[in-house]
Amino acid sequence: MGPRSVLGLLLTAFASVAVADSLRFDPPVATVHTSVDAILSSSPSACGVTQEGVTVTGTTVTLRVSTIPPPSVACGASGTQFPSTFHLGVLSAGVYDVVALVDSLPAAHATLIVRDDSLTLPPDAVPVTGGEILVRRRSDGTGRVVVLVDGRAATFARSVAAGDIYLAPSHAAGTVDVSVASESTFHTAVAALTYFDRAARPDPALFEMILFPTAFDGPGAFGAHWTTDNYLAPGGEPVRFRDKVPCFICSDVLTDVTLLRNDPSPAGVALFALRGMTSQLMAGSHIRNAFGLFQNGTEVHVVRESDFRDRGMYFFFVPVDRRSRVLLRAWAMTDAPVTILGLTPPNLVLRFVPIPGTPLAFATLDLTSFFQHLPDNAIGAFVYFPRVAGLDLRMWGMISVTDNDTQQVTIVSSQ
Repeated sequence: MGPRSVLGLLLTAFASVAVADSLRFDPPVATVHTSVDAILSSSPSACGVTQEGVTVTGTTVTLRVSTIPPPSVACGASGTQFPSTFHLGVLSAGVYDVVALVDSLPAAHATLIVRDDSLTLPPDAVPVTGGEILVRRRSDGTGRVVVLVDGRAATFARSVAAGDIYLAPSHAAGTVDVSVASESTFHTAVAALTYFDRAARPDPALFEMILFPTAFDGPGAFGAHWTTDNYLAPGGEPVRFRDKVPCFICSDVLTDVTLLRNDPSPAGVALFALRGMTSQLMAGSHIRNAFGLFQNGTEVHVVRESDFRDRGMYFFFVPVDRRSRVLLRAWAMTDAPVTILGLTPPNLVLRFVPIPGTPLAFATLDLTSFFQHLPDNAIGAFVYFPRVAGLDLRMWGMISVTDNDTQQVTIVSSQ
């Protein structure tokens, strides 16, 4: 394929609003066995930034960075650009207050949970009304076993292969210790369990997001009628979600293959599963024109957190077909409005609008006109949205190319 066969589309991005400095952690919740990184995102500095160190005092972690270059270094010299990653290493169990100081001034603040998982297995979080926890069996105790959640007795429910299930009592939102006592021993696991409020925004420390990009069922252009089949399957042990799974007879526990209920929202459906319970979770999505003859429809990628990239969005080959309509849908892991402007070609605007009740924002951009005016010999286009300077903006997107005659859909996902 010659160089003229693929036409590049370069969209240079910037944030249209001031976005506050922010902190996130990788992994979102650590244990006493895992190292953790703190990722600081802030407004860009023309002089770059320099990490000045990390201090851990009790349960307070202080990250220090400077945007002031040494006297011998001119502004614009090489330096670490935001976002900046701090390697905190392995920490003791507890709930940490993490503060970032930029030029000695507080710039960002976040709470980091480091769990002692010696006594319990996932789920590591329950609603404020209480719920089931899985307690490991211990061989060093004798006599009757009592499980305490923040000093209050939990109720034994049943035994399973992995351990014993207890019902944790109701409690205010927050992270608490779990203790196991017998006649001969007493053990406490610090920060082992977190209570969450379903009325609050989903906490990324507790929940892993699973995004179904489309859940539409209804009429479309040129006489089409689109329907989506979205499904979940636990793959092994039951999976717990923050809310009821959206199907007609579901609860917040997924135990079998389930077909989800469709939602007319153009942003699709975002579900939030408790962390530590999704290693075997399976998901699938398929969209089809119910009125189309001899069409099997198109598979749609179900998005997991690892699909969101902070390096920008790359679409390596988008088919060029002037009989088709072309639409970009994009999601960003932010709850603030962000606008991305295109310079080549000009006058393209991608506006991310927060999705209520989620940590996501959504944007659409109709690319039909641009694709229809490409050179006659162009068969594909490379589409690239570069990283947004100064923001830890993780994005994922897909471009759908829908034939106006056959209604056949081709989907290109961002890389």
